Amino acid sequence: MAIVIEERRESNIGSIITWLLVLIVIGIAGYYIFFKNPGMIEVKPSNDFVGTAEISKISLKPDEIIGKLSGLTKRTLSPVKETGRANPFLPL
Repeated sequence: MAIVIEERRESNIGSIITWLLVLIVIGIAGYYIFFKNPGMIEVKPSNDFVGTAEISKISLKPDEIIGKLSGLTKRTLSPVKETGRANPFLPL
């Protein structure tokens, strides 16, 4: 039969302060991660991007586009000739 003798642990002020600091650091990090809004950085667009602003102002009218497509001539594809064998793995 084993006899277990445990010492009574007294609360150590150092460990309490350490845990308190850890919780404060976690709280501050959580605040900056989840609640703090970062300031926006203004970036000047390049010259190529400025040209896209003009293109984006173009209004497309689907009815006119479809009307112009209907005037095109339809081309038919030539029939495909059958080549090869039905089962290429059969011996000649």
